[in-house]
Amino acid sequence: MAQIHDILMPQLNVNDETAVLLEWLVEHGSEVSPGQAICEVETSKSTAELEAEHDGLLFHTAEPATTLKVGERIGLIGPDLASIEAKLARDADEASKAKAKKGGGAPRATPSARALAAEHGVTLEDIAALGVRGSIKETDVRRYLDQQDPAPEGTSAGGPPPGLLELVEDEGPLSRHERSVADNLRRSVDSVLLTSLDREIDLTDIKTGLERARANKTMVSILHLAIAALGRTLGRYPRLMSFVEGGRVFVYRSVNIALVVRTQDGKLFTPVVRDVDGLDLVATGKACLQSTLAVNRGQLRPEDLEGACFTVSHIPTSSVTRFVALPNRYQSAILAISGERPVAAIIDGNLAERPTATLTLSYDHQLCDGMYAADFLDTLVSEMENMLD
Repeated sequence: MAQIHDILMPQLNVNDETAVLLEWLVEHGSEVSPGQAICEVETSKSTAELEAEHDGLLFHTAEPATTLKVGERIGLIGPDLASIEAKLARDADEASKAKAKKGGGAPRATPSARALAAEHGVTLEDIAALGVRGSIKETDVRRYLDQQDPAPEGTSAGGPPPGLLELVEDEGPLSRHERSVADNLRRSVDSVLLTSLDREIDLTDIKTGLERARANKTMVSILHLAIAALGRTLGRYPRLMSFVEGGRVFVYRSVNIALVVRTQDGKLFTPVVRDVDGLDLVATGKACLQSTLAVNRGQLRPEDLEGACFTVSHIPTSSVTRFVALPNRYQSAILAISGERPVAAIIDGNLAERPTATLTLSYDHQLCDGMYAADFLDTLVSEMENMLD
């Protein structure tokens, strides 16, 4: 008897618990072979094509533009549609019996129905109350949604009050990418006791060192310098390369550091530079440049965005004196580097301008206190200055 294989929503990004099935690239019931792209999925950081791992007929169990949990079934590959449908019926029956043994449970529903209900915050029990017999299907969920009370006249569900609607223009929903980034950051902030600490850095000697490096055909910036110095610093401050989950502390084994890259159309990505503790400044600069080019050329792979223990964000605008960045999910800290600005200072008894930037560390107060964070920033600045000697 030919085997039937599940197609599961993959874990493309370690920070994501869900992903979006954008579209099927192969029609329902069509033949597929190993290595053939069958659908496109989107995480908070990128899109990727999912390939078939087996020969057979493709059976869709999830609808396009549906948000699903990682590991949830989105389809199957089997010898024929009848065999696949029989397997789905057996799976549903076994799940129903298992729940019955536990004293009840949620009504039976197809994967696409469950996904649609979850997307709209609807319980399967409410849908079953309509008199649905057997498994709840996607059409049952849509029928339930259509029967709900409409939003009050002059407003939209979840929108601003009627009086405010007269003063604003509705430009439509957030893009999928914007929603994914927001969901990722919201989950991150909800899991940490976020606070921040500033530390000014005198750029006089650092600018001289960077200009000397560029004169020697080494294209490096203060962002590259900070990431290289973090490779020498973070190992001494393990709490800043840790995170809390389920009341337990997890520490990353490798010093993989992400940098924030903004595309021309305003999308944010955080590609990862691997094993920075083993790179010098030149190698770090090259790795950062390659990551930035991959983002802007649309060549990022899902694995390029995974496994960072720490993130760095730089806004090189002189008018920005400081900013607070938000750590990614499964990270406890992020460093924000402001633009360079002149600051009045007494130098050799004379009033002069000193080029300055502000380093702002956002961190989880569950894992470390202000003295720990302040000592880290002092050590980081010292490493940045020493790397250019």
